[in-house]
Amino acid sequence: MKKAKIDKIIAQIALENGISVIEIRDEIRMAIHFAYENRDELSAEFWGQWSYKPSLDEFIMAANKAIIDKILADKSK
Repeated sequence: MKKAKIDKIIAQIALENGISVIEIRDEIRMAIHFAYENRDELSAEFWGQWSYKPSLDEFIMAANKAIIDKILADKSK
């Protein structure tokens, strides 16, 4: 997923919910921060791809890839 697509999706979510893009991004950043600070053994593989807390865009791109990989793996079973 490219940054432009992420921006478009966030803008659509903001529009649908009557709030600003900044508010959406801030909420996602807070969720990433919480998840990063509370990572555990179950999420270690995902978080292990960074030696730092990822940016919002890095996180969304990695989460998107992880979801697609999981769907494809499940389909091949």
